[in-house]
Amino acid sequence: MHLRTLRARALLGLLALLPAAACKDKPPTFSGEPFFPGGARPVTLEAILPSSQFLTTVGSFSGYETPATFAAQVVANQYAGALSAHPLQRFVVPDSVSFSVNGASITDTLYTITAARLVVVVDSLGSRLVPTTIQAFPVAQRYDPRSATWTLAVDSGAVHTPWTQPGGTKGPLLASAVYTPHAAGDTVLLPVDTARLRTLRVDSSSVLLATAEPGSRLQLSNTLLRLTVKPSNAGRDTTLTVDVTPTSSIFIFNPQPPAAGGTFQAGGILADRTIFQVNLDQPLPGCAPADQPCPTVTLRDVRLNRVSLLLRPLPVPLGFDPLRPLPLELYLVGEPGLGRQAPLVPSRVSNGSALDSLRVFQAPGDTVVELPITLEAILRSQTAGDSLNVGFALLGEVTGTNPPLRTFGLGRYQPTPRLRIIYTLPTRPSLP
Repeated sequence: MHLRTLRARALLGLLALLPAAACKDKPPTFSGEPFFPGGARPVTLEAILPSSQFLTTVGSFSGYETPATFAAQVVANQYAGALSAHPLQRFVVPDSVSFSVNGASITDTLYTITAARLVVVVDSLGSRLVPTTIQAFPVAQRYDPRSATWTLAVDSGAVHTPWTQPGGTKGPLLASAVYTPHAAGDTVLLPVDTARLRTLRVDSSSVLLATAEPGSRLQLSNTLLRLTVKPSNAGRDTTLTVDVTPTSSIFIFNPQPPAAGGTFQAGGILADRTIFQVNLDQPLPGCAPADQPCPTVTLRDVRLNRVSLLLRPLPVPLGFDPLRPLPLELYLVGEPGLGRQAPLVPSRVSNGSALDSLRVFQAPGDTVVELPITLEAILRSQTAGDSLNVGFALLGEVTGTNPPLRTFGLGRYQPTPRLRIIYTLPTRPSLP
């Protein structure tokens, strides 16, 4: 157990400024019986507990969400030597356009498309920021957007139809453009030959997005088809801009996210979570290191300043590393022994988190992630039965929305987190 003494100098400095008469009449900070009677100096200590002393792991579980509920799309080409991903988007060019002339609404079915561009908005925080060529291809095979995978165009019931080309069967190149980070914003315009748009007038036609460079990975926040059209029954110089949004939008990828394999995992495209129990009923040194040996104290005998879980991130294989800050939350868990089905316990805070800061973000490159556990969570566990054995779930998502917001990449951590406790001693510690 690692210890260090933290002297509360700020408190003593404040006491020195108070009028002497006030010091004679009442305790300096607390009402009732003083925590530090007789003018004793408070002693604040830090204890770092190894996981073997306090932790019982239930397991890491996956599949609480599906790719269909992810709020963005990913396009990748052998990222990290493994991950490839293709968005499949179905655009249907409208049969007619409507516009107003002198307050009258006009519908035109004979309009002419004079220009077309595929508008792709890149989420730079979730992307590998290198120049990347974005390509668009017509999908040359029918597929089921509700069940398609990297290898199967249809995977529904008894029907399992493979793609003739894994990742989606592609027709001839439809459009391409280079995304250059920091150069011209995050919107990329892919010019489309208007003669090729006839293929998109058929309801079964779709567009497949890919990247040309191996090692690329982009996250897309939006895609649409922008048409410039000339009505047949309007003035000579009249043109309209028509934005066509996808009627269906999915992305398929290979391989699947890695299994936890004995690690802690949280977040990601499948909303992983790890469930564990923490025994907070731990003996703590009852004095500063210079005064040891001395009797121990418990959490109930001291003033708790901070209790937090220290996670050590691990590399995430197969290209599923988080490229943007990963949101982490701790939830209290009822009946953690139920594993995957263990229910999260609602709390009085809006999102139910057991973190005193509600949410912590792990930035890429962090070597330690500290999750401060709110003292309210500890007190709630005491009222549930006089025990400090508390069940927690580690989630990697932003709750409060339906579905919860999450990153494509997931967090992976050593299965041996440490517990950090900062506490202030009473002047007369309770004996064991």
